[in-house]
Amino acid sequence: MLHDSPSRSRRRLRPPLALLFLLAAAPARSAAASAEPAEQEDERVSAARSLYRAGRHAEAARIFEELWREGADPGAIYNAGKAREAAGAGHEAHAILNWRRYLAAVPELDPEDRTALEVKLISIERRAVPVELRYNAPQGAPLPRYVELRRPGAPPADGLVLDWTLSAPVDIYLSRGAWTLRLLGDEGLLAAQTVEIQGRGPAPQILEISGPAPVVPVTLQLGPERALSRGVELTWQGPGGQRRSEQIDEPTSTWQLPRGTWQLRARARGYLAHSAQIDANGPLTLDLQLRPDLERRLRLTLAITTGVGALALISGGAARYVVGDRDYRAALPNYRQTPQLVLDQTRRLASGAALLSSGIGVGVVSATLSAGGGDRILLAELGIGAVLALGGGIGLPIALASPTLDPTSTPQEIQNFRGRALATTSLLGLGLGLSTASLAAVISRAVQRGRSTREPRLAASPAFSPQGASFSLSHRF
Repeated sequence: MLHDSPSRSRRRLRPPLALLFLLAAAPARSAAASAEPAEQEDERVSAARSLYRAGRHAEAARIFEELWREGADPGAIYNAGKAREAAGAGHEAHAILNWRRYLAAVPELDPEDRTALEVKLISIERRAVPVELRYNAPQGAPLPRYVELRRPGAPPADGLVLDWTLSAPVDIYLSRGAWTLRLLGDEGLLAAQTVEIQGRGPAPQILEISGPAPVVPVTLQLGPERALSRGVELTWQGPGGQRRSEQIDEPTSTWQLPRGTWQLRARARGYLAHSAQIDANGPLTLDLQLRPDLERRLRLTLAITTGVGALALISGGAARYVVGDRDYRAALPNYRQTPQLVLDQTRRLASGAALLSSGIGVGVVSATLSAGGGDRILLAELGIGAVLALGGGIGLPIALASPTLDPTSTPQEIQNFRGRALATTSLLGLGLGLSTASLAAVISRAVQRGRSTREPRLAASPAFSPQGASFSLSHRF
């Protein structure tokens, strides 16, 4: 640790004699010239002297600055400034700040020595850029206590820490290039940004630092439990494009939000997703009870129901078709003896084809519902099914009536009759299955939609406590 002479109050301040030969460039009559040496030189002073002699000026400066922060003799900060000056480009800001602190710490410095040091300061300041730091503090935001400036990639010891006062901007000289500014308050970091110090101009470069908006606690009470068991996705979107998203599975959560207007969106599988606008200007308690998505549930129920129906129709139709085809082929060789039996088996075969195709039509509607198809698609399927059913209904009597089968009919005429019967009944069955299933789905969804349509309600009421007032909002989706 550096020490002053006991007679310091009666003489001009001078640094330790041990550093005299190290700082030979200091003014001959300055306070950095001939003080009494300490009884035992600090090991770090010796290390700093060695580093300075080796040309490692920045490292020597860091040791002197550390000694100054620990309460050493003002000569330490003078030496730190001298070492920073010797370090050259990029260290001007440190040299200026160190020597300014030295002048402030030694008000009794000889006027000639003070003038000589101020001249050196002016010379260094011409190589740096004057900067004016301003802080835009939002209303209610925490106040800064210090500002820390550091070159990107520089060691923490090279950070410049200045006291901050809101009564006036902070003036400082900085070297050209990038600097990182960190504004610190009682609660820690308030703001941080990286700026580029440009070339020297006619006026100081002004750097505006925007502080964080004050935060307010917002307590969310979520429900129902069934929605929470699957996870509720909450998305907050607020001032300046701020966005926060999180999956919530607890009934109560607290958010610290900057003041302002926020858009809250809540989503959960199987429940309706809605948004609410929240004015976070004070402590809030929100009650969000999500409503089940009954339309989605109905759509899934319809999809399952129609799917089961389609499977039953296809299974029954396929079985009837197979049996009818088998009996038809067995009766065909004896057609001339039993023509009515062949005709009956053909009708059974056609009815199986109708059931099978109607199952396919119902299955198409089931697939549409499963994929989330809307009413437009269902209405289109209804129209297509109606056209197919109409065509099949008109063609079926014609196909079965002409030509009339009798014992004299040829095998080709029998096959043509069979083909016409299968085509028209399949067309009729497909149209009926498609149209009836889609019509039932459209009607069911319209009825459910009419029952469940209800505007969300948002109510706010103040709540008072010994600590202050807050607002409680109840929002039911």
